[in-house]
Amino acid sequence: MSPLTPSPLTLKPAPQRHPRRGFSLVELMVVIAIIGVLVALILPGLFSAGQGVRNAEVATEIKGLEQGITEFKLQYGQEPPSGITLFEEGGAWDTPSTVMIRSMWPQFDFTIDRDLDQDTNFGESDPDGDGANGIRLTGDECLVFFLGGSGTIAPAGSAVANGFSSNPSDPFASDGNRVGPFFTDFDPDRFIDIVETGGIQDGAHSYNDAYPSTEVPYLYLSSYDGRGYRPQNDADVDNDGTPQLFTSIDDDENGTQEAIGYSVYMQKDPDYERPSDLDNTRESGEVAWKENSFQIISAGPDGIFGCPGIWSSEDGISHRTPAPPAPDPVVLPKRVLNFREASDNVTNFSGGTLGN
Repeated sequence: MSPLTPSPLTLKPAPQRHPRRGFSLVELMVVIAIIGVLVALILPGLFSAGQGVRNAEVATEIKGLEQGITEFKLQYGQEPPSGITLFEEGGAWDTPSTVMIRSMWPQFDFTIDRDLDQDTNFGESDPDGDGANGIRLTGDECLVFFLGGSGTIAPAGSAVANGFSSNPSDPFASDGNRVGPFFTDFDPDRFIDIVETGGIQDGAHSYNDAYPSTEVPYLYLSSYDGRGYRPQNDADVDNDGTPQLFTSIDDDENGTQEAIGYSVYMQKDPDYERPSDLDNTRESGEVAWKENSFQIISAGPDGIFGCPGIWSSEDGISHRTPAPPAPDPVVLPKRVLNFREASDNVTNFSGGTLGN
């Protein structure tokens, strides 16, 4: 055997190459189905956990607003009203607003002209051009004005929570030493000047809740130290600048808004949650939540307040259809309705969302 000829013992057969087999269509479909099932199981939990964190954040912020109202009361002797008209023109103040302002600032000078909306024009009789004297603040705007201070009435983008002047005769002045703000966590990026009916913006800002997908301010309603809620004057639940005593929704989705709720949440009402008249008179037996203080309500992640009524943690929101007109004024039985729009509301009396 030639020395150049390899020994048969050293020869190794070449390894055989087997073609790599890919996934079959059935296997791919099985994998995709498994992934889909896992996603379906995991995503709702992640969303629910994220929503729970956001709900807790809003509930915590509401507690902070409550503390701010407590601080305001310690300073001025009463909780902020949830409806008032402020006047720039000296001597133009109406009686209800005069009484409320004087109860907080006894030395307030009602005779001088002011520039409340910071447009450099003093003493305007109709600063916002809505055809009515003064600047009308609803509950959401009162919450910001009285906790944030006079700088929260300003052109869009320039509102600032800088408290009130320490001058007892002119607390709305923009200069001088300041008292407050009473809620120090206001985020200027969340101030909103609601576009009211007719496209009017009056410079009075509301405060958007902490849900990033909506632009709906906190609703604030005062009981005026237990004298009674005044939603006819104070509750702007649809953010058009006009208070509503009642709200309506299509609870059975038949195209008709037949469910009518009182704008204030009640604990009990022997008749039904809608008062029999169109004023703010509390009827015998009615008991509101926080009947001696105030209600703060976030519309929740859907941005809709829904239809308030009688609420309890056991029954949800109760609703009784109003009596039909004479000659057959039969009051229909009470129905318990867990309205979708209201069930995610976060309040200062429910300890979380109303649907919990």
